[in-house]
Amino acid sequence: MMEYFIPEDSESSDSVHHKSIRQLAVEPLDMLDDVEFTKEEMLVVLEKFNPSKTLGEDGLNSDILLRIFKRFPTFFTEIYNECLRKGYFPKQWKRSIIIPIVKPGKEGSTEITKYRPISLLNVGKKVHEKLLIDRINHHVFSNSLLNENQYGFFPQKSTIDAALAAKGFIWETLQKKNCVRMVSLDVRGAFDAAWRPSIPSNLRNLHFPKNMYILSLNYFSDRVATHYANTTHTVRRT
Repeated sequence: MMEYFIPEDSESSDSVHHKSIRQLAVEPLDMLDDVEFTKEEMLVVLEKFNPSKTLGEDGLNSDILLRIFKRFPTFFTEIYNECLRKGYFPKQWKRSIIIPIVKPGKEGSTEITKYRPISLLNVGKKVHEKLLIDRINHHVFSNSLLNENQYGFFPQKSTIDAALAAKGFIWETLQKKNCVRMVSLDVRGAFDAAWRPSIPSNLRNLHFPKNMYILSLNYFSDRVATHYANTTHTVRRT
């Protein structure tokens, strides 16, 4: 189950192209640093979390962190800014507990695909991750770096917009008495099997700020996932 949900990233199987991407990712980046996180930014992130979510290893929920922040806002924000300065994502926040949930209607299946893996994460990690994601989104959208035809993971766009765009194109083409061919691809486990070195490589190509880029590199290293089943547990490092 762990091998299926968390594929191993083995450098021994790299092609020349993959080796070049992996090497480029760790080379110095000649870009300016982004500004440090602000208290206002921290508060917005903390208030977005649902405190009733299942807890991670640390046993803390977002409500506890929010109360701490309101009591010590400068100290709390400084913790994350120090991580940004050092380009460091704490190892305790790189740990996850994998809980497999059976998909509806798949109860009688014997295939590994019957399970949907749920990762239980420390809430401190979620805050750090959300800060990083918000900065990535700000950089991408403020500089118009995404194709306007992308609908997934795009603010105020959905699959309905994609369907309507396809419908409009097809209708216009048929009105001209031309033919339409459509190709649909469904990549199995696309997010589970995403090749991590390619993500920093894309951030580099988008001229991402230097300190945020270094932090993202560290974010993808030395990750640990633990799967508990009955009285046994399996640990996988990636």
